[in-house]
Amino acid sequence: MLSGGPGCYLLLNEKSTLSLQANAAYETHARDRLLGQKSDRTEMTAWYVGPQILFTDGNHFSALAGGDLPVRIENNGPQVVADYRFHGSVAWRF
Repeated sequence: MLSGGPGCYLLLNEKSTLSLQANAAYETHARDRLLGQKSDRTEMTAWYVGPQILFTDGNHFSALAGGDLPVRIENNGPQVVADYRFHGSVAWRF
């Protein structure tokens, strides 16, 4: 999995920051092996794009939230691949 993209600060001061990013994500899974043989039903490649927002407060707190919409999905088999997805995190550094 790989993701990244351009962004800008909406708020930038000594105490806190708020940034917005146009994020692109690439995800791939190779074919599984079962008893030494490659499976024909488990390969997947997907591209997603969407916004991501990051907030920091002081030296300890940060929060991130984003959403991804599919651009291209190549699915080789019956496994489930997300049509869209949301992600987020909250961190406290000490």
